Amino acid sequence: MAQEFLARTSKKMTEPKKYKLNNDVTPSMLIKAGFDQSGDGFVIDRVLYMYDNGGRLPYITLRLYYSNGKLTQTLICESGETYIPFYNPELRHNNRVYETVVNKYNRIMDYFVRLKILDEVT
Repeated sequence: MAQEFLARTSKKMTEPKKYKLNNDVTPSMLIKAGFDQSGDGFVIDRVLYMYDNGGRLPYITLRLYYSNGKLTQTLICESGETYIPFYNPELRHNNRVYETVVNKYNRIMDYFVRLKILDEVT
């Protein structure tokens, strides 16, 4: 009975798209796209989810860091820890926060594809 209920109420969760760094990216392209120089690389943070407790506060942030021809991405909670449901499908379970995070992540990363910073992996 419980499995039938879950089957009826569960919907397919949105998946994060896959991206890779465009081979032709330059530091000037990164700066034009909003990246800031940080040490020997470039970094940009984008808020994916805001927590509302009377005032809106960033809760989950996407951090992209470019250095030495490599781009790393991390989704960080306000506690400083990694946002695990993004990386572990077993923790998603009709999670509306996850759904919001992935939709915004895909939109932000698609924007960087349009700027030729990234390429979508199909």
